[in-house]
Amino acid sequence: RSGAVGLAGDYASLKEAVTKLNASTGNYTNVVITLNEDAVETSTVEVKKSVTLDLNGHNLTANTAENGITVSDGATMTFKDSVGTGVFTHTATSAEKSAILASGNGTVVNIEGGTIEATKGSALTVDGAAFHVSGGTISGGQNGICVKTQNSSPECTISNGKILCSGKGYALYMDQSVAKYIKLSGGAFKNTFSNDGTYLIRYQDKCTFQDGTSLAPEADTEG
Repeated sequence: RSGAVGLAGDYASLKEAVTKLNASTGNYTNVVITLNEDAVETSTVEVKKSVTLDLNGHNLTANTAENGITVSDGATMTFKDSVGTGVFTHTATSAEKSAILASGNGTVVNIEGGTIEATKGSALTVDGAAFHVSGGTISGGQNGICVKTQNSSPECTISNGKILCSGKGYALYMDQSVAKYIKLSGGAFKNTFSNDGTYLIRYQDKCTFQDGTSLAPEADTEG
Protein backbone atom coordinates (compact mmCIF):
# COMPACT_ATOMS: atom_id res chain seq x y z
CA ARG A 1 0.00 0.00 0.00
CA SER A 2 1.03 3.61 -0.54
CA GLY A 3 0.31 6.72 1.47
CA ALA A 4 0.21 10.19 -0.06
CA VAL A 5 1.07 13.30 1.93
CA GLY A 6 -0.32 16.48 0.40
CA LEU A 7 -3.08 14.46 -1.29
CA ALA A 8 -4.41 12.66 1.76
CA GLY A 9 -5.17 8.98 1.43
CA ASP A 10 -4.11 5.38 1.75
CA TYR A 11 -4.02 3.68 -1.65
CA ALA A 12 -3.90 0.05 -2.69
CA SER A 13 -1.00 0.62 -5.09
CA LEU A 14 1.49 3.19 -6.31
CA LYS A 15 -0.33 3.41 -9.62
CA GLU A 16 -3.63 4.15 -7.91
CA ALA A 17 -2.06 6.97 -5.90
CA VAL A 18 -0.35 8.47 -8.95
CA THR A 19 -3.49 8.18 -11.08
CA LYS A 20 -5.43 10.02 -8.36
CA LEU A 21 -2.82 12.77 -8.35
CA ASN A 22 -2.86 13.07 -12.14
CA ALA A 23 -6.64 13.48 -12.14
CA SER A 24 -6.70 16.06 -9.35
CA THR A 25 -7.79 19.59 -10.16
CA GLY A 26 -6.28 21.17 -7.06
CA ASN A 27 -2.96 22.97 -7.03
CA TYR A 28 -1.20 20.41 -4.88
CA THR A 29 2.40 20.98 -3.82
CA ASN A 30 4.85 18.87 -1.85
CA VAL A 31 3.01 15.63 -2.59
CA VAL A 32 4.89 12.65 -1.17
CA ILE A 33 3.90 9.06 -1.95
CA THR A 34 5.42 6.66 0.56
CA LEU A 35 5.47 2.90 0.13
CA ASN A 36 4.18 1.16 3.25
CA GLU A 37 5.04 -2.34 2.04
CA ASP A 38 6.65 -4.15 -0.89
CA ALA A 39 4.67 -3.63 -4.10
CA VAL A 40 4.41 -5.00 -7.64
CA GLU A 41 3.09 -3.01 -10.59
CA THR A 42 2.11 -4.89 -13.76
CA SER A 43 1.69 -1.86 -16.02
CA THR A 44 3.40 1.50 -16.49
CA VAL A 45 3.01 4.09 -13.74
CA GLU A 46 2.52 7.42 -15.54
CA VAL A 47 3.58 10.49 -13.55
CA LYS A 48 2.13 13.71 -14.99
CA LYS A 49 2.15 15.93 -11.91
CA SER A 50 5.00 16.71 -9.55
CA VAL A 51 5.53 14.20 -6.76
CA THR A 52 8.14 12.69 -4.45
CA LEU A 53 8.29 8.89 -4.39
CA ASP A 54 9.76 7.47 -1.18
CA LEU A 55 10.55 3.75 -1.23
CA ASN A 56 10.67 3.86 2.56
CA GLY A 57 12.92 0.80 2.66
CA HIS A 58 10.56 -1.35 0.58
CA ASN A 59 10.93 -3.14 -2.74
CA LEU A 60 8.97 -1.90 -5.75
CA THR A 61 8.85 -4.16 -8.80
CA ALA A 62 7.69 -3.10 -12.27
CA ASN A 63 6.74 -6.46 -13.72
CA THR A 64 5.87 -5.18 -17.18
CA ALA A 65 7.29 -5.42 -20.69
CA GLU A 66 6.87 -1.64 -21.05
CA ASN A 67 8.63 1.23 -19.25
CA GLY A 68 8.29 0.99 -15.47
CA ILE A 69 7.62 4.64 -14.60
CA THR A 70 7.18 7.47 -17.10
CA VAL A 71 7.45 11.14 -16.16
CA SER A 72 6.07 13.75 -18.58
CA ASP A 73 3.95 16.90 -19.00
CA GLY A 74 6.47 19.11 -17.21
CA ALA A 75 6.23 17.18 -13.95
CA THR A 76 9.08 16.87 -11.47
CA MET A 77 9.54 13.48 -9.85
CA THR A 78 11.90 13.13 -6.90
CA PHE A 79 12.94 9.55 -6.16
CA LYS A 80 14.24 8.79 -2.67
CA ASP A 81 14.46 6.16 0.05
CA SER A 82 14.18 7.51 3.59
CA VAL A 83 15.26 4.16 5.10
CA GLY A 84 18.13 3.20 2.80
CA THR A 85 17.29 -0.37 1.80
CA GLY A 86 14.61 0.20 -0.83
CA VAL A 87 14.97 -1.17 -4.36
CA PHE A 88 12.98 -0.43 -7.52
CA THR A 89 13.39 -3.29 -10.02
CA HIS A 90 12.25 -3.25 -13.64
CA THR A 91 11.95 -6.74 -15.12
CA ALA A 92 11.33 -5.98 -18.81
CA THR A 93 13.44 -8.12 -21.14
CA SER A 94 13.69 -5.50 -23.91
CA ALA A 95 16.79 -3.29 -23.97
CA GLU A 96 14.58 -0.52 -25.41
CA LYS A 97 12.53 -0.16 -22.22
CA SER A 98 13.58 1.67 -19.07
CA ALA A 99 12.87 1.55 -15.37
CA ILE A 100 12.23 5.32 -15.52
CA LEU A 101 11.62 7.30 -18.72
CA ALA A 102 11.49 11.10 -18.43
CA SER A 103 10.39 13.02 -21.53
CA GLY A 104 9.41 16.48 -22.66
CA ASN A 105 10.54 20.05 -22.04
CA GLY A 106 10.20 21.07 -18.39
CA THR A 107 10.10 17.52 -17.08
CA VAL A 108 12.64 16.78 -14.34
CA VAL A 109 13.73 13.67 -12.46
CA ASN A 110 15.69 14.04 -9.21
CA ILE A 111 17.36 10.92 -7.86
CA GLU A 112 18.24 11.45 -4.20
CA GLY A 113 18.41 7.88 -2.88
CA GLY A 114 17.28 4.30 -3.22
CA THR A 115 18.33 1.73 -5.79
CA ILE A 116 16.95 1.61 -9.34
CA GLU A 117 17.67 -1.58 -11.27
CA ALA A 118 16.74 -2.40 -14.87
CA THR A 119 17.24 -6.06 -15.71
CA LYS A 120 17.75 -5.56 -19.45
CA GLY A 121 17.16 -1.93 -20.42
CA SER A 122 18.39 1.38 -19.03
CA ALA A 123 17.64 2.35 -15.45
CA LEU A 124 16.96 5.99 -16.37
CA THR A 125 16.31 7.32 -19.87
CA VAL A 126 15.99 11.06 -20.47
CA ASP A 127 14.47 12.34 -23.72
CA GLY A 128 14.20 16.13 -23.83
CA ALA A 129 13.87 16.30 -20.03
CA ALA A 130 16.36 17.07 -17.25
CA PHE A 131 17.79 14.94 -14.47
CA HIS A 132 19.77 15.52 -11.30
CA VAL A 133 21.45 12.68 -9.40
CA SER A 134 22.61 13.43 -5.85
CA GLY A 135 22.49 9.95 -4.35
CA GLY A 136 21.32 6.37 -4.68
CA THR A 137 22.35 3.60 -7.05
CA ILE A 138 21.28 3.51 -10.71
CA SER A 139 22.00 0.20 -12.44
CA GLY A 140 21.00 -0.82 -15.96
CA GLY A 141 21.41 -3.89 -18.11
CA GLN A 142 21.74 -1.70 -21.22
CA ASN A 143 22.85 1.66 -19.80
CA GLY A 144 22.77 3.08 -16.31
CA ILE A 145 21.59 6.47 -17.58
CA CYS A 146 20.74 7.11 -21.24
CA VAL A 147 20.41 10.72 -22.41
CA LYS A 148 18.76 10.89 -25.83
CA THR A 149 18.19 14.60 -26.36
CA GLN A 150 18.77 17.67 -24.22
CA ASN A 151 18.89 21.44 -24.21
CA SER A 152 20.81 23.97 -22.16
CA SER A 153 17.99 24.90 -19.79
CA PRO A 154 18.25 23.42 -17.29
CA GLU A 155 21.54 21.58 -17.18
CA CYS A 156 21.63 17.96 -16.07
CA THR A 157 23.84 17.16 -13.10
CA ILE A 158 25.42 14.24 -11.29
CA SER A 159 26.91 15.20 -7.93
CA ASN A 160 26.84 11.88 -6.07
CA GLY A 161 25.53 8.33 -6.22
CA LYS A 162 26.56 5.20 -8.11
CA ILE A 163 25.81 4.71 -11.82
CA LEU A 164 26.35 1.16 -13.02
CA CYS A 165 26.03 -0.84 -16.23
CA SER A 166 26.02 -4.64 -16.36
CA GLY A 167 25.73 -4.99 -20.14
CA LYS A 168 27.24 -3.86 -23.42
CA GLY A 169 26.29 -0.22 -23.00
CA TYR A 170 27.61 2.56 -20.76
CA ALA A 171 27.14 3.63 -17.18
CA LEU A 172 26.29 7.05 -18.69
CA TYR A 173 25.33 7.09 -22.37
CA MET A 174 24.79 10.22 -24.43
CA ASP A 175 25.33 11.57 -27.92
CA GLN A 176 28.14 14.03 -28.48
CA SER A 177 25.71 16.86 -29.21
CA VAL A 178 24.16 16.71 -25.73
CA ALA A 179 27.27 15.91 -23.68
CA LYS A 180 28.04 19.60 -23.12
CA TYR A 181 24.83 19.97 -21.12
CA ILE A 182 25.79 17.24 -18.64
CA LYS A 183 27.59 18.61 -15.58
CA LEU A 184 29.55 16.11 -13.48
CA SER A 185 30.86 17.00 -10.03
CA GLY A 186 30.80 13.63 -8.31
CA GLY A 187 29.45 10.09 -8.42
CA ALA A 188 31.01 6.70 -9.10
CA PHE A 189 30.72 5.03 -12.51
CA LYS A 190 31.28 1.35 -13.19
CA ASN A 191 30.64 -1.20 -15.93
CA THR A 192 30.62 -4.76 -14.60
CA PHE A 193 30.48 -6.41 -18.03
CA SER A 194 33.78 -8.10 -18.85
CA ASN A 195 33.90 -7.28 -22.58
CA ASP A 196 36.72 -4.85 -23.35
CA GLY A 197 34.50 -3.00 -25.81
CA THR A 198 32.27 -1.53 -23.11
CA TYR A 199 32.86 1.82 -21.46
CA LEU A 200 31.80 3.98 -18.56
CA ILE A 201 30.89 7.45 -19.85
CA ARG A 202 30.32 8.03 -23.54
CA TYR A 203 31.93 11.32 -24.66
CA GLN A 204 33.24 11.94 -21.17
CA ASP A 205 35.71 14.43 -22.64
CA LYS A 206 32.79 16.54 -23.89
CA CYS A 207 31.02 16.81 -20.52
CA THR A 208 31.35 19.76 -18.15
CA PHE A 209 33.35 18.96 -15.02
CA GLN A 210 33.57 20.87 -11.78
CA ASP A 211 36.70 23.05 -11.90
CA GLY A 212 37.34 21.63 -15.37
CA THR A 213 38.69 18.38 -13.92
CA SER A 214 37.69 14.90 -15.07
CA LEU A 215 36.43 12.38 -12.53
CA ALA A 216 38.82 9.79 -13.96
CA PRO A 217 42.43 9.80 -15.25
CA GLU A 218 41.22 9.45 -18.82
CA ALA A 219 38.01 8.99 -20.74
CA ASP A 220 36.17 5.68 -20.37
CA THR A 221 37.95 4.54 -17.23
CA GLU A 222 36.42 3.86 -13.85
CA GLY A 223 36.18 6.90 -11.64
